[in-house]
Amino acid sequence: MCAARYPERVTRLLLGGFQARTHPKLQAISQRCVELIDRGRAREEMADFFIREFGSGLSENFRAVMRKPFATVTDAQLMQMRLQSATAR
Repeated sequence: MCAARYPERVTRLLLGGFQARTHPKLQAISQRCVELIDRGRAREEMADFFIREFGSGLSENFRAVMRKPFATVTDAQLMQMRLQSATAR
């Protein structure tokens, strides 16, 4: 935008781009989240799933704290999670 607005100030211009790709492990995790939501098991199983994948070194007290928010996730929040997980491919 600056080059278009002030072309007299630009002597060289480098154009580039990149494509971000989702890591295969994250793709698998996202697919599992979609499955849990579709089966109606997200509230019961998703916290333990995340703990297994990302929090293996956590104390049991901290794991209990992590589980609490999943029990009160609304249907709208689950649908948003599903939408985001389904697009992480």
